[in-house]
Amino acid sequence: MGVSQREPKIETLLNELFSTLENNESEKARLQLDALKKKAPDLPEFAGAEALLKRKELIGR
Repeated sequence: MGVSQREPKIETLLNELFSTLENNESEKARLQLDALKKKAPDLPEFAGAEALLKRKELIGR
């Protein structure tokens, strides 16, 4: 009920990742995603982040 189930640091890193993706910084986003996967390997948001990153890498924007 309004309580996050993950550490605030992980939540911050996840927000930074999606912000980086929105800014079309694919290389930086890839590094952030890889680092985040090491810290919290089972986040469901990874599927969406990876799909978005792959799309941006393929079409270049």
